[in-house]
Amino acid sequence: KSGRVDALTPTLKTEERLAFLDFSFDPIFRLNIALFASRNAAPVTTENLSILDGKRIGRLIGIATEERIDAYIKGGTATLVKHMTFRSLLDNLTRGRVDFVVGDRVMVEHAITELGAEDDVVRLTPDLGQVLGYLAFAKNRKTSGEKERKIRECVLQLDLLE
Repeated sequence: KSGRVDALTPTLKTEERLAFLDFSFDPIFRLNIALFASRNAAPVTTENLSILDGKRIGRLIGIATEERIDAYIKGGTATLVKHMTFRSLLDNLTRGRVDFVVGDRVMVEHAITELGAEDDVVRLTPDLGQVLGYLAFAKNRKTSGEKERKIRECVLQLDLLE
């Protein structure tokens, strides 16, 4: 919002962000959104979101997820518990302070491995869906079109949609 950074990536388009960010026309990243539970929890699948009724769902602060689950949480049937780090999210999941964790499958699985929690946390299937990430620039930016073009070229070389 302050314009202190040139670009954000990957950034999900949301109504709130459209007020202060300009997004690339084409997506540059695809996130697979998944739900995770404690291995000690009763086995469930994500085929029906009613498994979330009355439950506490942990998510990183500032992270949008998949449209259906965001709408479900906003509907008040489940309680959103925001955390600053994956460490606190997963710690709260294994201690029973949240019932589920939602987030990008790759990022959460990486955090599970980094924290050595493979025996404690399980990914529920199927994944909830995919969201697309975009390159975003602050509306009040001071960058030139040429600098933005170079940033976009650099990001696209990473081939993040694969």
